This record gives sequence, C-alpha cells and structure tokens, in this order.
Amino acid sequence: MPSDVRPLKIREIPALHRQFVDAINGSFSYIEEPYSQKIRQENTPARLLLAWAHPRRVVLVGSNKGELTGYAIGAVNKGRATLYWLYVSPQHRGQQLGLALMQAFEDTSRSLGGTSVGLSTYDHQSYYSDLGYKKVKEERLHGQPMKIMVKDIS
Repeated sequence: MPSDVRPLKIREIPALHRQFVDAINGSFSYIEEPYSQKIRQENTPARLLLAWAHPRRVVLVGSNKGELTGYAIGAVNKGRATLYWLYVSPQHRGQQLGLALMQAFEDTSRSLGGTSVGLSTYDHQSYYSDLGYKKVKEERLHGQPMKIMVKDIS
C-alpha cells in the first residue's frame, strides 16, 4: 500500500527524530564524523519541533498505517526554497514515495512564495536531473563533494 504524504503532526516528532538518526547512521553514512555527529546534535526533537512550528519551514512525511515511511525537510526564504533532507525508509523504496515527497515539497514551497528549489546531493544527481533539477556547481558539504542543483518552480 502506498504512503500518504502530508505535513508532520506534532505527536510524530519523536518518530521523525528516530527515523532521522537512523538515516544519518544508514543511508547518509557517507557523511563522516565529526560532521554526522554535528548533524545529529543540531537535529534534536526540540529543533525538529521548532522547524515544525516555523512558518517558513517545510516538514513533510510519508506515512502508512501510522508508520513514518520517509520525509522531506526544508525551508523557503525570499523566494528560494532549500531542500535539506529527503529520505525514504529502505522498506518503502521503489514505491514512488520520494517522487511524491518531492512534488509535495515543491507545491508547499510554491504556496509559501518559493520560485525555485535548491538542494545538494552526494550520489543522486541523475534522480534529481530526471525531476528537472540542473547542476549549478559542486562544493564540499559535510566533508563530502556535493552537487548543488536547482529547479525553477514558478
């Protein structure tokens, strides 16, 4: 059964935090220490609560029968949306959840005044290219070479 994509509910913050830590330790394991430690320290449940409550932050989740299956976290500032994190739990991959989260992120960003979305990727440039994102540069983030990509959503 496919996941529903929707804004995070406040009561789901602990589950989102657990999934976030699992992702940093697993799918995002290319981020080396001390960067991954800093990311975990900066994304506590309290910080996720602040993001959830902030009017310019976008915190979306995939959910299936009460279980979080993935998330998209970002922000919109002065017309530019930035996707910080996109994650789909391994057991829910291959079901178009990433695509649904991306579309919802773009739609929500547009509703908040966003005209473009920027993101960074370590190893999924072709996935984002297929969604219309263009590589604009490379830079080191979290100690790794990352591709910076942008898409016009206006």
